[in-house]
Amino acid sequence: MSRRTTKSILSRDEISLLLYSEETKNTKIYGNLYEVLVQIKDLKAISLDELNKYNLNDVGRAALSYNKNTLMDNVKGEWYVEADSSEDVNKKVRCGLCNTPNKYLFYIRNRINNARLNVGSFCMTKFPGIEGYTEYKYHLEQKIKNQKIAFRRTEFHNKIPNVNSILDSASFYFDNLPILLSADIYFPLKETVKNLRLIYSKYINYGTNPISSNKNPFDLFLEYVEKYLNLKSSADIFIKKYINHPLICKRAEIDWMVQNKQTKLLNNISKNGGLYTYETVGCIISNSFIMENFNLFNNCQKQHRIKLIELKNNNSQMRLSVGYKGYIFIYIIDKKKFMRSIGAKCILDTNYKYNENELFKISKIEKSSSNIENAMISLEEIGKQFGIAFLLDESTDNIYVYKKVDKSVRLFSTIKFLQLYSDNLLQKKMDIYKFMSILIMNKWLTYQEQEQQGIDEKINQLYYHKYIEPYH
Repeated sequence: MSRRTTKSILSRDEISLLLYSEETKNTKIYGNLYEVLVQIKDLKAISLDELNKYNLNDVGRAALSYNKNTLMDNVKGEWYVEADSSEDVNKKVRCGLCNTPNKYLFYIRNRINNARLNVGSFCMTKFPGIEGYTEYKYHLEQKIKNQKIAFRRTEFHNKIPNVNSILDSASFYFDNLPILLSADIYFPLKETVKNLRLIYSKYINYGTNPISSNKNPFDLFLEYVEKYLNLKSSADIFIKKYINHPLICKRAEIDWMVQNKQTKLLNNISKNGGLYTYETVGCIISNSFIMENFNLFNNCQKQHRIKLIELKNNNSQMRLSVGYKGYIFIYIIDKKKFMRSIGAKCILDTNYKYNENELFKISKIEKSSSNIENAMISLEEIGKQFGIAFLLDESTDNIYVYKKVDKSVRLFSTIKFLQLYSDNLLQKKMDIYKFMSILIMNKWLTYQEQEQQGIDEKINQLYYHKYIEPYH
C-alpha cells in the first residue's frame, strides 16, 4: 500500500522570512498564522495539513490557500538589501532563512522592525522582489565568475607555465609573415594560431573546450602547439624560397586585404602559391602598392607627354598630367580601372607598353579652376582671329563663348566645355582652327534673346570686367 504524500505550502526559508516580518502579524488578513509559525520548533517545509495540527484557523488557511502570493509580495516589500555583502571562504556562517552553510552572504534589513538577516546566495534567488536584489545578484555573479576565471587561469599556467609566450609568439609570427604563404600552409597555420588562443581563452572564461575532443584543454593545447611548430617549419622553408620572387604577395598587401575585407582576393592569391596573376594583381589598389610600382607604370608608356601623378591620399582615384602647348591639364582615373586594364600588364609582362589613348579610355578630365583657366587662355589668341571671347560665369558655373560683332553667345557648362576641349584638342589633337569652327557653329543666343532671358546685363558685365576694366 502506497503512502500518500502532502504537498508543502511553505518552505523552510519562507517560514523564516515570515517570522521576522511584520506583515504576518496582521490577524485580520492572515488570522493566527504568525502564532502558529512561532510554535514550530523544527523549521522545515510544511504542508497545510501539518499546520492544522497547530490549530491554524480558517482565516490563516485562506491566507495560505488563496492569498499566499499577496502575503509574500507584501513581506518582501518590508526588506531591502544592505550595502555590505560578505564572503565566508570556510562556510561557517549559515543562512538566516534556510540554515545552509554559505560562502556568499547578503544582508537584508526590515525597514519596519529593523530586523537584520544574513541570507545565502541561493535563498536570495528565491526572493527577487526584495529591494536591491537585482543589483547585488549581478555583483555576486560577476564576483563568482571572476573568481572562477582566476582559478582556471592559475590552473592553466601551473600546467603550462609558458602559455603566454607561446600565444604571443605564434600570433606575432603569423601577423608578421613577410609574404603570403601557399594555401596548404597559410590556412592551417591561421587556424592553428586561432585555436591555440581559443583553447586557452575558452577554458579560462567558461571552463570548456572550443574544439570537440576527448582530451582535456591542457593536452589539447599542447597538441596544437606541436601542430603549430610543424606548420611554422614549413612556412619558414616557403618564405626562404619565395621571399625575393617578383610576383609574391607581400606583407603590406596582406594587411591591406585584411583591413579592407578582401578575403576572397587573399584566398585566391594564396591558392596560387602566394603569387599574383593578371586577375588578382589587378585588384590590388592600395596606395603603397601603386606607389611601389609607380616608376614602372610611367616607364611603360610609349609617349611621355602624359605623366602619372604620385598619390598623396588614400582616395579611390589616381591623377595624371597631360601637356598641351605649354599648358598642363589634370585627369583623374579610377584606381581599379587602371590596375585592371594597364597596371596588371605592366607588372606581369616585361615587354608591355601602353599608349596615351589607353589612358584616355579610362580617365576623364578633372573639373578644376586650373583646367578651366588653362583651356580658356590657350584659346584666347585664336579666339581673337574669330572675333570670339571666352567669359567664365563662376556664379552659375557656365562659360559663354561671346561673339563681339553682335554680342551673341553660346552657352556651355564648364564640364561640357572641358570635355569638348579634351575630346578634340588633348586626345584627338585636332587642328585648333577646326576645333574653333566646331565651337562656334549653331545654337547662338542673340542679344535680344539674352534680354528676354534677363542675362544680357550679366554677360555685358563679364565682358566689361575681363576686357575693358583692366585697361582703365
